[in-house]
Amino acid sequence: MISLEYFLGSFLTILTVFFISKINKNVSNSNRSFKFSQSHIFELTKPYQKPIVKNHTRRQSDIHYDKTNIKVLIMEDKAFWIKNNAIYTAAVDGDEVIKSSAEQVDIMGMDKVELDKMIFIVDQLTERQKHDRRNPGVE
Repeated sequence: MISLEYFLGSFLTILTVFFISKINKNVSNSNRSFKFSQSHIFELTKPYQKPIVKNHTRRQSDIHYDKTNIKVLIMEDKAFWIKNNAIYTAAVDGDEVIKSSAEQVDIMGMDKVELDKMIFIVDQLTERQKHDRRNPGVE
């Protein structure tokens, strides 16, 4: 007798859940609304967007940063940097650049291997890092 009551109660519960889910499914199909994230919408519309070309004006903070800081590349116990359109080198002791050993690099007297190395160094020093000290967005 007790097991029959449990069976009837379980059957009625399953039947109720089944009918409610059917009713809910019919209601949600008639009022269909899609919700997408902002990144998903951007990816969908990306092929139709015009490329944005900004007339980028240098900010005052960029100008100050470039005046007060120098980008230095350390390779093989030598430090390289560019100042006033000239390449300079100095010896390095650990993490410190020995300023008294600074000299301008003579590119004219270099062979092909040294010149290729210098081209690599200049490329690294003049490369503008896109998200260096800026927001993570697209520039």
